Amino acid sequence: MGTSLGNVVYQPEKYSNLQSISWVDSTPFRVLLRHTIATTELPWYTMPSATQTPYRMIRALLFGSAGQPIRRIRYLDARNLLYNTVATITINAAALVNVTGEFTKLPQLLASFTAVELMNQVGIEAQWAVGLTEGWLVRCPRHVVWRIIGYAEMQESALLAQQPPPNSAARFTIASQLAKAA
Repeated sequence: MGTSLGNVVYQPEKYSNLQSISWVDSTPFRVLLRHTIATTELPWYTMPSATQTPYRMIRALLFGSAGQPIRRIRYLDARNLLYNTVATITINAAALVNVTGEFTKLPQLLASFTAVELMNQVGIEAQWAVGLTEGWLVRCPRHVVWRIIGYAEMQESALLAQQPPPNSAARFTIASQLAKAA
């Protein structure tokens, strides 16, 4: 049964298994996501990798769907956004990762970029861009990998809406696989 608190009846047995709740209101998570982006100073397209949340959900949460803000998001996505706080993302972004070990498909994705593209379009600093494209860099900060994966996912999403630019098809299929590993 439940206890009555004025007009509200609290029923703990109804919410004993939180995973049974499949959808939640998106408004608090939209605010949380915007706050996280502003505080960490990472581009919005790095948030899927940083929070282990699907790219399409992050994009829809920030920009809406068909011109309207989305009203609900999946419970699992909300939980991932809630558990990955600003502090956690900041610490994880600064951590060094092994480019060749943890992200084995990253060199294939990087083969389609030049160092100048990584610096200008993706926003990676020169030392990381040159080292990654030339292949001599073994470790880099995780936020660099997040930026590359996020940018490739953003390009892949744009590819679905229009004709792909030449020499870019390979980077998108690999980006989807890398996003799961990040």
